[in-house]
Amino acid sequence: MKTDLSTYLRTIPDGYIAVCTEDGLGTFNVKEFIDQPWEGILWDLNRDAATCLTNLKESGDLIWVNNYASGQVIRALKERIDELEGQIASSVENLSGIEG
Repeated sequence: MKTDLSTYLRTIPDGYIAVCTEDGLGTFNVKEFIDQPWEGILWDLNRDAATCLTNLKESGDLIWVNNYASGQVIRALKERIDELEGQIASSVENLSGIEG
């Protein structure tokens, strides 16, 4: 890939991220990106366990330890967000029942 990445990254609007895809560099709205399940987020960012552990084994590059750890953090944060959103929805539903 011969793209000047620093120039490319500076052109990305606020609220968007650049991700390497099978088709090359892609730009995605970060709010829409995080709406997907954690498995999809990790897959799109190449931070799923299989990718990280395979690359660690094959390359020996210790950066994959941190990549794996960041994937686990993303998973935990996404699960917590989903849990809290469920609690909020339940609370709103309970409040709606009181008003009716």
